[in-house]
Amino acid sequence: MKLTIVSGDNQLVPLTVSSDPMNPMAYFAPLTVQVTQDDGVPAADINVGFKTYQGDITPQINGGDSFFLATKTNEGGFAVLNHINGYSVRAMYGEGSFVVNVYIDDTPPVTFNLTVGYPQPKENVTLVIVSGDHQTKPRRQTFDGKNEAKLDPIIILLKDASGSPIAGEKVYFETRFPNPTGVETDPGNAIVLTGADGIAVLNVACKSADGPFYLAVSYNHAQVTICGTIGDKEKPTPANGSRIRDASNGAVYLVVDHYLRHVPNMDVYNNLFEDFVGVIEIPAVGDYIVGAPLQTDTALYKREDGLLFLKVDSALRYMRDEVFDLYGFNRSKLVGFLSYWPPVPNGQQLLI
Repeated sequence: MKLTIVSGDNQLVPLTVSSDPMNPMAYFAPLTVQVTQDDGVPAADINVGFKTYQGDITPQINGGDSFFLATKTNEGGFAVLNHINGYSVRAMYGEGSFVVNVYIDDTPPVTFNLTVGYPQPKENVTLVIVSGDHQTKPRRQTFDGKNEAKLDPIIILLKDASGSPIAGEKVYFETRFPNPTGVETDPGNAIVLTGADGIAVLNVACKSADGPFYLAVSYNHAQVTICGTIGDKEKPTPANGSRIRDASNGAVYLVVDHYLRHVPNMDVYNNLFEDFVGVIEIPAVGDYIVGAPLQTDTALYKREDGLLFLKVDSALRYMRDEVFDLYGFNRSKLVGFLSYWPPVPNGQQLLI
């Protein structure tokens, strides 16, 4: 008899956080093999064993701590490993490669090669805002009774170093509105695949309160920000990373996602900054949109692999080195932690 891999080999799957941010997992698509007789006729009701091995990565193929599963071929000679809610393997505790070997009696085994990791995005790219920036849209009653502002399409071009458009890549839009629960995007996950012309288009409607809105657009290290206003009058757009002091009462604010976030006390301020150099003083913050105050556990973190994070709103938000410096954060206040806690950022990337 002959044992052949049909599908599922050479998968690359990232770790993702579901219910428990301390234990991200990678779920692999089904693994399928076929058993045939020497003359090529499918062999039904043949015992097939799937086996994997524990190492730096902990893969499971049958729930619990199981590394082995036995099944039988169907009428077409196919055997499928998909016993974890439709997935073949659940892997955790790190990134890297592992194998799943498949056995039948008196026949050499076959091997699936699987990897927990992330595909490499393209480098030296540029995001260009084609249209949709600096819109001011009032909310209006729609025919179906909604009171919403429908924005003109947000159109972004992704191009390489030579200026040629890049097709088939995911562009990420992070929508930041006065009330994010009132925002609807098309597509709904705000991740848009570029077309053959390198263009990504996002449609947005907002039913939330009036005020400024921001869309952080990113691909790998490239990023741009779309700004605008829901309402009849555009309001000032403070730059991310600015520190602002209200001259009327001395309150200090940090601008995050273009919202003024009050720094509640000196302990929080000293966890982030060395001094008050660079603080901008304004008569009053009334013309700006003020967000929720920073929580008292707001702090800076550095993972053992060198990645930098700001803990804000109970989430770790990854930031590049240049973003860290733009905010004026104090590197001596970075708190170190190991790569497995948490293994991936669990908040939106902090952008310029």
